[in-house]
Amino acid sequence: MRKGLVYREFIEPAFRSVGQTTQSTATFIAVLCFFSGIAFAAFGPASPEERFVGFCFAFALAIGFYIGGYILRQMFWLTDKLSEKLSEIIKARCVRLLAPFANEILGCRVQLLESRLNESKSELRHLRDEIENAHKVEADLHSMVAEIHGRAHAATQNLEAEKAKLQDALDRANGERVRLAYDLANMKRRAV
Repeated sequence: MRKGLVYREFIEPAFRSVGQTTQSTATFIAVLCFFSGIAFAAFGPASPEERFVGFCFAFALAIGFYIGGYILRQMFWLTDKLSEKLSEIIKARCVRLLAPFANEILGCRVQLLESRLNESKSELRHLRDEIENAHKVEADLHSMVAEIHGRAHAATQNLEAEKAKLQDALDRANGERVRLAYDLANMKRRAV
């Protein structure tokens, strides 16, 4: 009777916490696998079939980790020889096995983002060159417009000077015509 009380007071709570820790760790790793599978299916640089296979693989891993955690928890309930040290070893091995998988997925995503960044930088350089060329063309057009404006102004002044000369010549010709008409009228009067 006394042995049963000692087991319930001291040993059972210890194994319960180890079992809970083991199952919560396995559940965490299962959730990580599941979300990694979703991330790969959504953003992975692969065909839709390969993405689906990757998601199914990650889903199977998640189920395996979850069930493994449940089984280990039940084992902790059933045996009194396992300790917290074993739980730590299991956690460490699970994380060690999962780390390369996570690194591979993240590495692919980083490479994809780096290539997109390099493409964006290249396109940005190209657009800056285009803008610089457009500014040069704009400056050339402004200088041509100024030159054409100067030539047009000079031509206008030349035409105005020529017009003034022609107006003077016309005024003299009109004066000469009036004088000749007056002389002709006088000659006709005298002849009569």
